[in-house]
Amino acid sequence: MGDYIVMGIVGILVLVMSVLPKTVYNGITYTFSMHKYGIRKIQRYRTTTDTLANCIIGVLVVFSIFYCFIPFYSVVYAILFILSYLCLLAQVNRVTSKKTQQVARTVILLNNIFAGVCFLGALGFMNGHMADGVINQFMLDFHAHKVFGILYLLQNRTWMYWLFQGILFLFPLFIMWSHFKYMRLENSVKAVYFITYILKMLFLIIVVVCFSVGAFEFLDKVYQVDALKKLA
Repeated sequence: MGDYIVMGIVGILVLVMSVLPKTVYNGITYTFSMHKYGIRKIQRYRTTTDTLANCIIGVLVVFSIFYCFIPFYSVVYAILFILSYLCLLAQVNRVTSKKTQQVARTVILLNNIFAGVCFLGALGFMNGHMADGVINQFMLDFHAHKVFGILYLLQNRTWMYWLFQGILFLFPLFIMWSHFKYMRLENSVKAVYFITYILKMLFLIIVVVCFSVGAFEFLDKVYQVDALKKLA
């Protein structure tokens, strides 16, 4: 029941964040757009890069690998996610400020839905927190030096849960910061045409939902968890 309440709250927040007055979006943009910080020109290649976004993506990759060693990693991830979302929203508002209101609202809505779905999926609200207990077992096995044998990798799904959870953590943040980087450098959404942007965002949302709901159940079937429980 608690998960459904959280999902309902996130759904309401998605709607609220999609209909806020322009002044609120402008305030978010002013605070979280990072302005020109980290943008530098590479004279050798006659191009421009976003060092800030690149560094943050690197940090997030490291976090998604070693998250299980961090106390209260779900709380840490939630904070990182919210900050990343606000930075993305700031850029979305900036690059759509000269678009029609319908286009701007559509882009903001799509990004809010994507963020809401990713938040719920990454933190386990879409699959009953299936990964939590298994990852805890993985850490116990790691400290007991059991995870370094080939038989352990073949017979236990714990390390795959750790890997899949890391992917769930990294994928949405990588997408958000990639879009943040593109918008800062190109002053446009990451698509050639508006319709392709809509289709791309819908595709990303579907991918996240499917992976969040079915990835761990798929692992259980591969490792025949139900059959082993019946034998036990």
